[in-house]
Amino acid sequence: PDPDSEDYTAYLQWYHFGEASLGPYITMAMGHKVLLPEQFRIESMAKWGKKEAHKCFDAMAEPLSKHDYLLPTGFSAADISCGYMILLAKFAKIFDGAPEPVVAWFDRIAARPAWQKATSV
Repeated sequence: PDPDSEDYTAYLQWYHFGEASLGPYITMAMGHKVLLPEQFRIESMAKWGKKEAHKCFDAMAEPLSKHDYLLPTGFSAADISCGYMILLAKFAKIFDGAPEPVVAWFDRIAARPAWQKATSV
């Protein structure tokens, strides 16, 4: 949104939420569940990352229960930022039990033609 828009503050919040809030918890869980060699994994770190990530999913559920995307004005880079982190949460096998509005939102993101093109290998 335009910097003069009333949605701009929310846009900045959600845009940075992906990397600054979701990112550390999801990557911690992913590292200790799937990336690190087994002898270096710490189960309590994986559980902590999942627990904190789910708190973030809960925060996302509030706007997503009202709108199709994080902003009422529609799809934005904020959805891309958070959507990428949710993809990593799925890779880390910690997305199970996420709130329904977040699951439905991710399904909408993943169904977009650009997402399909970017994720086809």
